Amino acid sequence: MPRKTEVEIKLALASPRAAVRELARLGFRRRGGRQFERNWIFDDERGCLRRAQRLFRLRRRGAARRALWTLTAKGPVARGRYKAREEAELALPAGGEMAAVLAVAGFHPVFIYDRYRTVFADGHGEASLDETAAGCFLELEGPPRWIDRVAAALGRGAADYITASYVELLAPGARRGRGAPLASAASRPSVVNSRASMPASRPKRRRVALVTGPIEASKTPAKRSR
Repeated sequence: MPRKTEVEIKLALASPRAAVRELARLGFRRRGGRQFERNWIFDDERGCLRRAQRLFRLRRRGAARRALWTLTAKGPVARGRYKAREEAELALPAGGEMAAVLAVAGFHPVFIYDRYRTVFADGHGEASLDETAAGCFLELEGPPRWIDRVAAALGRGAADYITASYVELLAPGARRGRGAPLASAASRPSVVNSRASMPASRPKRRRVALVTGPIEASKTPAKRSR
């Protein structure tokens, strides 16, 4: 399982299409297409991972039958001008089995969120266009000097850098750039879906049922034409 330290920031976007044009002007190339992602955040009943600023995330990318599953473990966050965090990722053939393993170990989903992601790269770092319930963001991941250079080329500066995670941005009561803590793991899982940039969500009762039954039984919402 490879380990690395990710260094990244987010930029809020008023016009995602304009950002895509600017990335093309800067020499970025798209890596793959626009992909739907569903993310399950795991913790125990006491919220030990949250209190230690650690995280277990199970991610499903793509359509359910051809989905790519990834389990990610993340360490404590070092916040400053950028967000830096050690992580290790493991590609999985299926997600339901890992969810069962985590349940035996005492970890259960406490937060679920969806997004669409489109990845661009220039050979030095990655720029990911993310459509979420909190709005559209451009996530820049790479060396600090590269992040500053790309942000400046886009007309942005350190004052625009957002170091909060998507869990923090999407949590109830979150403030852009600062975030909010996860809900107590003892409560029902928090489920977030976008209102405008993603398809209409299913009733909340069905959403919550996702985490009480087999994860792989959930379906990917159909993409809305743009």
